[in-house]
Amino acid sequence: MYFALILIFISFHLGIFHVFSIGTYGVTFSDLSTLLFFVLVLKRLFWDGEPLKFVPNSALYFVLLLLLAAIVSGINPLLSTSEDQIIQYFKTFSHFLFLISFALVCALYPINSDIWTKIIKIWLILSIFINIFGIYQIMARAFDLPFGWIDITNPSFTARGSYDEELASRQLSLRFGNFFRATSIYSEPSALAGFNLFILTFTAIPFIQRKPPFFNKTLTIFIFILCIISLLMAYSLTGLLGSVMILGTAIFLHFSPRIIKSIPIIVTLICAIIITDIIVYNYTQASILKLFEIRITGIMNPRASESMAGESFFTRVETIEKTISIWQRHPLLGIGLGLIEYDEYSDLVFSDNGVSTTLAEMGLLGFVSFIGMFAALFYLTFKLLKQSNNSLTIDNRVTGLLFYLMFILFIQNYISGNSLVYYSLWNFVGMLFSILNQYHQSIGLPVKIIRMTEKPFKYYFSKYISLFD
Repeated sequence: MYFALILIFISFHLGIFHVFSIGTYGVTFSDLSTLLFFVLVLKRLFWDGEPLKFVPNSALYFVLLLLLAAIVSGINPLLSTSEDQIIQYFKTFSHFLFLISFALVCALYPINSDIWTKIIKIWLILSIFINIFGIYQIMARAFDLPFGWIDITNPSFTARGSYDEELASRQLSLRFGNFFRATSIYSEPSALAGFNLFILTFTAIPFIQRKPPFFNKTLTIFIFILCIISLLMAYSLTGLLGSVMILGTAIFLHFSPRIIKSIPIIVTLICAIIITDIIVYNYTQASILKLFEIRITGIMNPRASESMAGESFFTRVETIEKTISIWQRHPLLGIGLGLIEYDEYSDLVFSDNGVSTTLAEMGLLGFVSFIGMFAALFYLTFKLLKQSNNSLTIDNRVTGLLFYLMFILFIQNYISGNSLVYYSLWNFVGMLFSILNQYHQSIGLPVKIIRMTEKPFKYYFSKYISLFD
């Protein structure tokens, strides 16, 4: 089962590829790995007779309430009697149920926390190859070298008319001079930036908290510097905002003389950024630092942003406004999960904001549930952050990360993205639930135990076989 869990988090990075497709949905390696995980969990619950063993918490209740909101949001498409809307609702709901079920299994079934330490280490090693390839792509695209672009095979990227089919089969990367924003193995630069926010958290937070790194100091610093360079080359406000929020909060909460002693590392990092910018400028005639300056001042002064091609900030604001207008027409139950594009008064196909999408598609019940889930997880992980206990069997390096992982999920759903029906949200919600569950059990909170069968199925099977002896 733990092997399947590792596969889920490895295949997480292969979302632009599909194994096969069902209609317009591309079945990915993550889908198959998650399905394998479910099968193995069911085997343990029914065949082996292992119980569900969990400590209920407020976040879990909000997730269940969100699932209820997704169900009742189907009333609107059912009442519309539109075959297209009904089919689309059930397609989106089945995918949503599949994803949220992963988080629920992690919340209810006891999973050894050591597996999460292994997954973090795997991500750190993978980041070396992912970021080196992303850096290589900058030059490969400028000089038309091999693998400068990766073809997207997953038809989900072209589904429901959200993108031009020919354009969607290629990674999205805007050009400034000869500089193309880095994407590595992802569909767009923001996805690469989002990945590196996790790597930044895994490398920097243990250091700030005065805990040992996941690898030796030299390798950790190398991974950290690659991460920062890749964040720079992705040229993403998501990456910039996330870095400031995570590092700023961590330094504020865990300030110590050790941070002051890290000045040589900070100077080395600044030099690496400046040298990278100089190298990129020499080869592409574009300064990334200057582009950041133009982009940030452009957001602060909308008139100036007109010269910044492809600026997504104002597009995101516009989609939020449109989703709010959709909600105003369907205030209680929402227009229906996955049905934003069917609103007859707007031309919106997909919203770039998770919380406003929840409001529009699942109404007030979904909105309150989504907000409540995040608020509860922030509260629970902050309590865990302040109550770390070295005597517990849980890796305190991992427990110290959870609060900061919530910042990444918050940015991806409330500020610059929408992962309501995507692995990047529910895989990590599952991770948080799993670690919180083990922690709450380890400190002696009341545990609920539920057995799915009175006796394991293997008992009945062996009894049946014995009849033939």
